[in-house]
Amino acid sequence: MKPDLLTAEVTANSYRQHRTDCLNRGARRLISWVHQAGRPATTPPRKLNERRVLHDLFKQHPGPESRSKDHERDRKVVALQKRG
Repeated sequence: MKPDLLTAEVTANSYRQHRTDCLNRGARRLISWVHQAGRPATTPPRKLNERRVLHDLFKQHPGPESRSKDHERDRKVVALQKRG
C-alpha cells in the first residue's frame, strides 16, 4: 500500500510579485518619513535583488534619493533628502 503524498505548488512569479509589493510599500513609507522628518532613514540589511528594486522605486519618485551602505552581506538602503 502506498502512502498518500502531499503535493504543493509553488509559483515563483506570485512570490516575486508579493515581495515587490511589500518592498514598494516599505519604500513609500521610507519616502514619506524622510520627507516629513527631514532626516535619513535606513532599511534593515537587504539582498542585492531587493536593494535593486528599492533603488528603482526611489528613482521613480521625485522625493528622496537612495544609496547602499555597509558591507556586501549586510548592505542596507539609506533614503536621503535630495541635495540642491
